[in-house]
Amino acid sequence: MSPLLSTFGDPKRFFVTLKTRETNIACGIGGAMGAAFGLFTAGIDPNITGTETPNLQNVAKEMKVRTVSYAKNFAVLGAMFAGTECLIESVCCHVAATLER
Repeated sequence: MSPLLSTFGDPKRFFVTLKTRETNIACGIGGAMGAAFGLFTAGIDPNITGTETPNLQNVAKEMKVRTVSYAKNFAVLGAMFAGTECLIESVCCHVAATLER
C-alpha cells in the first residue's frame, strides 16, 4: 500500500472523497470557462431580433442569458467527463486490489 493511502486509513474512503473533489473542481472550472466564452460570444454576435435598435438594456439581458447558458453547459460537460473518468479509475483500483489479494 502506498504511503499516501496508509496515512488516510481506508483506501475506499480516500478515493471516493478525492474523486468527488475532482468532479466538483471540473464542474467549477467548466462553469467559469463557459461563462467567459458566453460573454465573449455575446459581445461579438448579439442576437437581438426585431427592427428596434439595440440598446444597453437589451444587450445586457442577452449577454446574461448567453453567459449563464454557456456556463451551465460547460459545467455539466466537465462534471460528466470527470465523473466518468473517476468512476472508471475507481473500478480499476477495486479490480487491482481484488487481484492483489
